[in-house]
Amino acid sequence: MQFSTALDQLQQGNAVTRASWTPGTFVFMQVPSTVPAEIVPKMTSLPPQIKAIFAERIEAGLTSIHYEDQLAIVDSGSTIRGYTPSVSDVLALDWEVYNG
Repeated sequence: MQFSTALDQLQQGNAVTRASWTPGTFVFMQVPSTVPAEIVPKMTSLPPQIKAIFAERIEAGLTSIHYEDQLAIVDSGSTIRGYTPSVSDVLALDWEVYNG
């Protein structure tokens, strides 16, 4: 399938892959989420410097942070990274729904 169809699948909550990728590799769209301010200092996914920035904003009245509109790629070893499709990914015709 084309990337536009793969994008539709991502927006429906499905994972997609390319036939040419290493087996077990797939892309998913992160579910938008809200993290309450009191959780931010405990987040292991944020470096201390970023937590400090958010701490200042929390002191100024910030009540939560939001995650939106992110794609992630999972490799065959289950490491998750941010994903931005390349031009070759966008033009590829070997996209398919990933079924594990």
